[in-house]
Amino acid sequence: MLALALAAAGAGAAYYYYFVGLDHADHHIVISAEDLYAAMKQEDDTPIVVNVLSKETYDDAHIQGSINIPLGEIEDATHDWPKDKHIVVYCASYQCPASKEAAKQLRRAGFTRVYAYEGGTKEWLEKTTEGQFPEFPVMGPKEKSYLR
Repeated sequence: MLALALAAAGAGAAYYYYFVGLDHADHHIVISAEDLYAAMKQEDDTPIVVNVLSKETYDDAHIQGSINIPLGEIEDATHDWPKDKHIVVYCASYQCPASKEAAKQLRRAGFTRVYAYEGGTKEWLEKTTEGQFPEFPVMGPKEKSYLR
């Protein structure tokens, strides 16, 4: 596995991410919670933030402003989106492989600006509980056991 640190400036904010994997179409790029927050606050080039879990899990807890497209539907739901659209996918937590898989599927489909936020709903909830990211709280009853 190849891990390469990169830094790129985009619309006034710096994004730090890394490649995982060797095949261009099969790698994914990871974005941190802090960089996702900065991207969500931008007026220009705001990413589409996609929760790739089931509707039931999304309804229980999701980042405010995100949309729900379950992993099994991601390619069909995005097939007519512009291939250069800024997309961030996330799932439950670092233990959940769905965001990595969604990012790989979208890159294979030709999307060029896809990022995986691997900390997921669990990490985002922890950070908002600590007072970070007040504009984008975790919405829903937050009853699923993975959040504990």
